[in-house]
Amino acid sequence: MISKIICCFHGPRLYKYKNLPENRFVSYEPLALESLPEAVISVIHTVYSFTKSSWFLVLPYMYMRGYFTKEGSLYLINLLGIVALLLGTSVTVRAVGRFVNSIYNTFLNVYLDKSVSVKRRNDALRNYSFEFSYAGVDFSVNSSEVREKVAKEFKPPFELPLHESLANVSTASKILNFPKDIFCNVAMHVVGRRMIYAGSLQFLNSLLS
Repeated sequence: MISKIICCFHGPRLYKYKNLPENRFVSYEPLALESLPEAVISVIHTVYSFTKSSWFLVLPYMYMRGYFTKEGSLYLINLLGIVALLLGTSVTVRAVGRFVNSIYNTFLNVYLDKSVSVKRRNDALRNYSFEFSYAGVDFSVNSSEVREKVAKEFKPPFELPLHESLANVSTASKILNFPKDIFCNVAMHVVGRRMIYAGSLQFLNSLLS
């Protein structure tokens, strides 16, 4: 019961479930107690993700608007307090909506069932479509075994030469392009690397959903 309550607060979103009598997937229709708070939480997560991804633009804007002064800091603290209260209330109301929903309760019974084998549990979970990040990890590239195997077996067969436009750059051009190179490097490591992996930006997820 405790684990089910925790999952109601911080569990996966359910998108579809299999209607066994008709043998087809149907869309999960949450109650108003779940759908309205979910919309509020999604907006807050989207704004947070966008701010986190574009901090190198947001911080200068906040500085120019005077948010780093004493008055601006007090305003930000009050704003963050209101957002935190709204987020906590939304999560709590959403948990109540999930708990009283019979379909979500049935899903949690399958999702939290540890008494059966992993194969039987995974087979039962195939009747539900939910957030992929909660599905569990089948393979991790960060495991020590994989790292040791890659370090021993992976050896690049050749080294790519520099492109002519990079090999013949003068020192003066490097100095003039230095600010641009810094900006491109920061943008690539802050935003670009996240955009390589599908679904890694909450902002893009919200636009697609």
